[in-house]
Amino acid sequence: MSRVSNSPLVAARGGLAAVASALVLAACGSATSTAVVQRVGGVPSISLSVPLSVVACTTTNTCVAVGTSVTSVGPTSVGEVRAPTGGWKVIATPSADPSATLTSSSCWNSGCLFGGLTSTGDLFWHYDESSQSVSAVTTPPHSLGVKGVSCYASLSCAAVDTLHNDVARFLTTTDGGVTWTPQSHLVMNAGAQVSAFTCASELSCMVVGSLQHGVVVYVTNDGGTTWVTRTTDPTSTWSQLTSLDCQRTDCVALADLRSGWHVVRTHNFGTSWRRGGAVQALSYLACSSINTCVAAGQKDQTSGAAWIATVDSSNVAPLPLNYVPSRIISVSCGKKICAAIANTTVMALRP
Repeated sequence: MSRVSNSPLVAARGGLAAVASALVLAACGSATSTAVVQRVGGVPSISLSVPLSVVACTTTNTCVAVGTSVTSVGPTSVGEVRAPTGGWKVIATPSADPSATLTSSSCWNSGCLFGGLTSTGDLFWHYDESSQSVSAVTTPPHSLGVKGVSCYASLSCAAVDTLHNDVARFLTTTDGGVTWTPQSHLVMNAGAQVSAFTCASELSCMVVGSLQHGVVVYVTNDGGTTWVTRTTDPTSTWSQLTSLDCQRTDCVALADLRSGWHVVRTHNFGTSWRRGGAVQALSYLACSSINTCVAAGQKDQTSGAAWIATVDSSNVAPLPLNYVPSRIISVSCGKKICAAIANTTVMALRP
C-alpha cells in the first residue's frame, strides 16, 4: 500500500518542468491551515512521430510508456521510461506491424506486461527493468486479441483474450509471458464485450462484460476453474464498467450509470456496488491503493481538453493541468507515483 503525500513531484527533461505546485492558504478562525495543490504539467514525448498508447508503472514506481505506428514508414514503435526519481528517456522496443494496437498493461516490482492485438491475434510485450527494454513475447494462438492483463506477483500474471461467439479465454503465466497456460473458457452473455479485467490474487479474478442493456460481472475464486455470474442490481442498469482494480475483496472502477460516469466501489468482490464521485466521460482510473487513485481523460465530449483528478474513498478532486494539448488516454500507478499519457505527452504526479 502506498503512502499518501501532498508534496508535488517534479519531473523534467532539460529545462521543462513536468509538475509544479501552488500553495493555497486558508484561514479558519484564529488557526491557519496549509494545503498543497498539485499542478500537473505535461512534457512532450521523445518520439513525436509515433503516438503513445499505454503507460504502466511498476510497484517500485518506474513508469513505462509505449506506442505503435499505424504506418510502415519510419519507426514502428516507441518506448520511454521514467525512473522513480524522475526524468524520461528512450528505451528499446520491438518492431511492430502496422496493425498492432496496445490496449492494456500490468506490472510487478521489476517488470510489466503489455497486451493488445494485431491482424493475426494476440500481442504481448514484456518490459524488463534490469535491461530497461521492451521485447515481444509468446502470443497464444487462436485468439482475436487481448482484452486485459493483470499481474499479482513477480512474473505472474493472468490475461483474458477473446475467441469467438462471446467466449473469453482465461490464461496465466508464471514467467512474464514467455509461456502461457489456458485455464478455462468463459462463455459470456450474448453480445457482451469484455470491458474490464483484474485479479486480486492468483485465485481471485473478475471479468466484466458490458452490453447495451447492462453490465455483467463474472468472478472466479479458484484460479479460473469455475466462474460465477454476479447478477444483482445495480450493474444490470449500467451501460459500461471500466478501469477495474481489486485488492482482496475491495474493488474500485469507473461506470457509466446512464445518468453519467461515476467512481463505483464494491467491498464483497462484486456482489453489491455503491456509487462514488462523478468523473468526466472517456476517463481512465489507476490506483496506488484501493482508496488512493488517479482518474484522467477528456474534460468534455466536445473540446477534447485533458482532465485529471485524484480520487480517494469519497472525493474526486480535479487538479490544475498545463501543457497537455490533447486528452489523456492512459494512466497507471506504482505505490507512490502515477504516470499519465496523451498521444504525444507524458506526465507524472503523486496520487
